[in-house]
Amino acid sequence: MDRHDGTHANRLIHKESSQCFIGPFAIGATGNVRPIKDLFDHRLTSTFRHLADPANRVYMLTMEGLLFEVDVATLKATEVANVLTALNIKARPHCKGGFTAQGRIVIANNGFYNYGDNDAGLFEYDGKSWRVLSRKPHMDVAARQDMGQVMFCTGWDEMSVLLSALVEGKWQPNTISWTYRVCSMSYSQLPLRGISGESSQSASTYGLFPITPPSAACWL
Repeated sequence: MDRHDGTHANRLIHKESSQCFIGPFAIGATGNVRPIKDLFDHRLTSTFRHLADPANRVYMLTMEGLLFEVDVATLKATEVANVLTALNIKARPHCKGGFTAQGRIVIANNGFYNYGDNDAGLFEYDGKSWRVLSRKPHMDVAARQDMGQVMFCTGWDEMSVLLSALVEGKWQPNTISWTYRVCSMSYSQLPLRGISGESSQSASTYGLFPITPPSAACWL
């Protein structure tokens, strides 16, 4: 590696090109590492599949709210959107997770600094327009690529852990009450998610581990 600043949190296995994208680098199946020089000056927090051309391009989101698309062959990066401008976000952003499923991308912004703030959020984009799903801080977004592509999003507000599920195009918001009150995005740097077998998966948010069935049929 010729550069690594320790901030990047993005990773994606791109099967069509037999590459792993991590940080501003693409690693081929034989171990060759290619730099994405256009993104060296950005803090990358998520990489996810492209809506219109998933075989040839991927999306990359920066912590500051810039959304890029990267050509998997040339590694040329092109800015697609400034999320702050598109969604009128005034507070300092802290964008984290992003994922593609069910014909949309969903991104999470954890930029929450004071009790009562409403300038973070969870947002979706269908390739044409943006939609605000929440103005409370969210950290991560994930979905399986089978079983109906149910998408799960983890977030929090002043009194609850937030767990939303996108099932067959409809959002199902859930709140989990808690007693540990925090008011800073620094408490939620590393939310975890994982698959625990074929019948369930878990996500860690502030030490809570809700078990979520991945199949769409379980949510209908």
